[in-house]
Amino acid sequence: KLDGPFGSLMISPPQTYKIVYLVAGGVGVTPMASLAEQLLHEHSVECEQVHFIWCSRDPHCFSEWFPQLMQSMQDSSLFTVHLYTTSSPPSGEMMATENDGSPTRSAWGSGAKQAEAQADSAGSAASPPPFKPGRPDLGMLLGLAAGRSSEVAVYVCGPDALQLSVQTLAQRHDFHWHKETFAL
Repeated sequence: KLDGPFGSLMISPPQTYKIVYLVAGGVGVTPMASLAEQLLHEHSVECEQVHFIWCSRDPHCFSEWFPQLMQSMQDSSLFTVHLYTTSSPPSGEMMATENDGSPTRSAWGSGAKQAEAQADSAGSAASPPPFKPGRPDLGMLLGLAAGRSSEVAVYVCGPDALQLSVQTLAQRHDFHWHKETFAL
């Protein structure tokens, strides 16, 4: 019988912290989605707040990848979901926004309509998660937990520049942090 090796995080599990940041770029969302599922299903008294931050070039992935997880996070009082798209809308199409400039749709064009049709056909009132254009202000988002260093964990997976940015900010605030890397 062949057994192991088994992967594990090099810092404490996320549910042992009061505030958790899950930061992902593109397909780096995969391990962050796994941690989000864990936090949703194994909620502990210690964990008070989770910031799920995901940036992607393709806004359609926000409603097409992990749709049940995205809806569960939106419905949970534990989670604050921050989604950002780094691409521009196709010419001639505008992204819907609220008065304060916050987007109200997760994708422009047929992708959002398709996601809504799928939700309607499933008998669910689920709506595509809102996203913002551009890159997240990680300094501001991580700064929300400044002064609580021993209670904060930051997990990141994505492009090198994103990982370096998150690492620098986490170290500045003395947060516990961990990065995942996909290697080909």
